[in-house]
Amino acid sequence: MIGAKIIGHKPPVGFKAQMSALFELSVFHSEFWHQLITILKPLLWPYTVGSMLGAIAMAAIAYPLALAFVTSRRRIHDIIHHHHR
Repeated sequence: MIGAKIIGHKPPVGFKAQMSALFELSVFHSEFWHQLITILKPLLWPYTVGSMLGAIAMAAIAYPLALAFVTSRRRIHDIIHHHHR
């Protein structure tokens, strides 16, 4: 949901009601699966793109932090091993 909000997309009108009605059907019948695909089809691209943008933003933040952590650990490791020699 957060990814879709990033790109400004909202679920279709009546989405909650459609999902509630869907689960009145049995998952063992093909009608359930056809209705599920029909309900979710308009959300496929907005949520895919939104999730991808969210993942890119988190990676852009996480990479420099992880790199700083790894390089500082290597420096500490080198300092400790250098003093023991």
